[in-house]
Amino acid sequence: MADDVVAVLDDIGIKWADYLGYSMGAWIGYNLIHYHPRRFTRFILGGMSPYPFNLDESPIFSFLRGLLKAGSEGGPTASIAWVEDLESEPMVEYRRKGYYTMNFQSLTQLYEVMSREIATGTAYEPVETPCLIIVGEHDEFHNGAKRASENLPNAEFVSILGKDHIQTFGESSTIISHITKFLCKR
Repeated sequence: MADDVVAVLDDIGIKWADYLGYSMGAWIGYNLIHYHPRRFTRFILGGMSPYPFNLDESPIFSFLRGLLKAGSEGGPTASIAWVEDLESEPMVEYRRKGYYTMNFQSLTQLYEVMSREIATGTAYEPVETPCLIIVGEHDEFHNGAKRASENLPNAEFVSILGKDHIQTFGESSTIISHITKFLCKR
């Protein structure tokens, strides 16, 4: 997937770019650090670690497996019902609309590839490129993300207090504030 990002940049004639990715997007970012570090001027990565991870014990991946199974077997309506049953409350309308745009077959294939890669980890070189790594204090990837920030010479680490993987993504004003400070320094 990192090669796909670079192929898009090549296709539209962009030689260098900043990169921002959360969760799976951050996983791709760690791969970009390893395979294409000179194409990016800064990395902003959130909610992910480059280290091997046991997916069988992961609440996030358990949720994704259930969601994709429900969606693949019964479409968007089944996936919404599955989430509402899990969360014991009706899904808000803006979120519900997103489920109707999902291609569950493609997402399932992507999940299978990602889960194999995340289970084994990704290699990355300690590059000089500035990196901002943001993760929730209760995110299951917190410790690995912190470790990655310690192994990257120009990395800053931000832990969003009291938040897990999903909640951190919803803290847009807090995240934007950290990203803005990071971008203004460089």
